[in-house]
Amino acid sequence: MAYRHKYKSIYHMFLDKVEKYGDRTFLRHKAGGKWVPVTWKELETKTEAAARALIKLGVNDSEAVGILSESRVEWIFTDLGIISAGSVTTAAYPTSPPDDVAYVLDHAEVPMVFAENKKQLDKVLARLDRLPKIRNIIVYDMEGVAPHEKVMGFDDFLKMGEEASEDIVAERRQRLDALAPEHLLTYIYTSGTTGPPKGAMLTHGNALYVSDVAGEMNIVNDDDESLSFLPLAHALERMVFYMSLNVGGVVNFAESVYSLAENLPEVRPTTLIGVPRVYEKIYEKVQAKIKDEPPLKKKIFAWALDVGREHFELECRKKPVPAGLALKKKLADILVFEKIRAVAGGRIRWVGSGGAPMSEQVQSFFCAAGMPMIQAYGLTETSAPAVVIPPDEIRIGRVGKLMPHCDVEIADDGEIMIKGPNVFKGYLKNPDATAAAFRDGWFLSGDTGEFDAEGYLKVTGRKKDLLITAGGKNITPQKLEHLFTSIPLVSQAVITGDGKKYLTALFTVNSEELETFADEHKLRSEASRPTARHPLVVETIRKAVEEKNKTIPHYETIKDFRIIDHEFTVDSGELTPTLKVKKKIVFEKYKDLIEEMYGHN
Repeated sequence: MAYRHKYKSIYHMFLDKVEKYGDRTFLRHKAGGKWVPVTWKELETKTEAAARALIKLGVNDSEAVGILSESRVEWIFTDLGIISAGSVTTAAYPTSPPDDVAYVLDHAEVPMVFAENKKQLDKVLARLDRLPKIRNIIVYDMEGVAPHEKVMGFDDFLKMGEEASEDIVAERRQRLDALAPEHLLTYIYTSGTTGPPKGAMLTHGNALYVSDVAGEMNIVNDDDESLSFLPLAHALERMVFYMSLNVGGVVNFAESVYSLAENLPEVRPTTLIGVPRVYEKIYEKVQAKIKDEPPLKKKIFAWALDVGREHFELECRKKPVPAGLALKKKLADILVFEKIRAVAGGRIRWVGSGGAPMSEQVQSFFCAAGMPMIQAYGLTETSAPAVVIPPDEIRIGRVGKLMPHCDVEIADDGEIMIKGPNVFKGYLKNPDATAAAFRDGWFLSGDTGEFDAEGYLKVTGRKKDLLITAGGKNITPQKLEHLFTSIPLVSQAVITGDGKKYLTALFTVNSEELETFADEHKLRSEASRPTARHPLVVETIRKAVEEKNKTIPHYETIKDFRIIDHEFTVDSGELTPTLKVKKKIVFEKYKDLIEEMYGHN
């Protein structure tokens, strides 16, 4: 039976919740050192003003409007305003350089873009000659912004909407009434790890379906408080917001990703969504702290982890917990885990990781510590989730089970194929890529995976990343990359060796671990040799690699490696805005180092 939508659009869902929750707080943001609430009714007033101003400035229904900003309440005012004017939201990542921003805005043919501040505005102005369709640029924070004929402050923009004529009010009402589930909601641009980003066209129906499933499965509820810090240009963060919109939970906007340590204990969230690198950093800091503790504390920590893992495994499999284990878990909480949970505010019901594979070691740590980690799986093209894993039924290393009305199958070559109400409409202005993305109605994910006996999906890798050695062995690099980044000094790893007799790796070094290591061994940088490539650092990593090699099949072992003396970053062009490694760029940039490891063959 086909899925039937309860609402005509995301905005109609929002209006239903305004009726239900009214003066209850929905959003919070920090201003002047204090957390400022925004009620459901206040949000409705802002979004109505935004929609009317858009129409007054000549934005047509079905036309795209751009946003270039970190996550903040004004982003939401704008998004819901665009939606209720019958238009389509598109967004560029705020960490993107001017050329990437211009590509997205030009490709989506936006007549208007909202910029967070002078920094983001300057990116647009720097490429304005490539953006002839842009008539208006609305800026949230006008500090330091010089007058410009196309630039307007957000407050003035909203005031224009508040003072709109009856004709504008009537037109906006007509546009809203005309919305239906099949209408376009947003263009979300893929991260572009292998080439220019593609604009995935998501509909209101896609987002409504995902929001409904999350509510039905109690993944989010109206008692939840989240802390939003990922960019809303990201499919995962956007869909999680719509989930909260559906159930009535409170969404708090972090001041920035760098303010998490301060904002977490202030907000005390019950749910948290991040990408693997965020959680890996937390895990690495805990491990670094434990390394410096006395032997007794190290033993207590290791014991607590064992207890936590055993307790978690029984709970998630709905098996009885022996009284002795329950008592040990209480003691482990008092001695170790309560301190760890307190850093996040002490109320976490679950944390979610998406956008890239998560190390089982890191996931297991969070689950043992009493912060169950959902490793979500999905793609921009599937409106984020393709399968769902309930917080009380987590399996380490698995990403979920089938959602109602959504089918997932594994092709003969191992590729994960998806069909359902969450699957996107296609790529904007790219019929060839759209056609290539489907086979007999199934969306081809590009990922490989398998279902276990319980019906849980395990993702085994990316088809395009699969390495086939000269000996004919198929290698999934992600598994090995996770293994070698568990070496304390290693921050990022890229495995190479396609078509070669053996595997090699490029490593970046964890800057905090390196600093501690350098202090302990009294190492100093030299002009010709950064600390990261000091012989003692290289030898320490080499010994660790040898130990890791003992745990894997011979054909998967790393025979050589080279150290990059800086971590991969978005600014350097080696990471996407969602912190995925752009392997094509890395292979090209460091081809000389790679050739060295193969004797220039």
